[in-house]
Amino acid sequence: MLGTAHLRIKDYFLFPTPDSRLPTPDSRFPIPDSRLPIPDSLSSQ
Repeated sequence: MLGTAHLRIKDYFLFPTPDSRLPTPDSRFPIPDSRLPIPDSLSSQ
């Protein structure tokens, strides 16, 4: 079973084209998310 899992992982690496599309827009979220923690710290002080 472990062997099959490894093969599946390799398959994903071979086809990281569609997977890359998800992380691309996801990166946009962490950018604006950082803005919240920044003002939050000022409010705490």
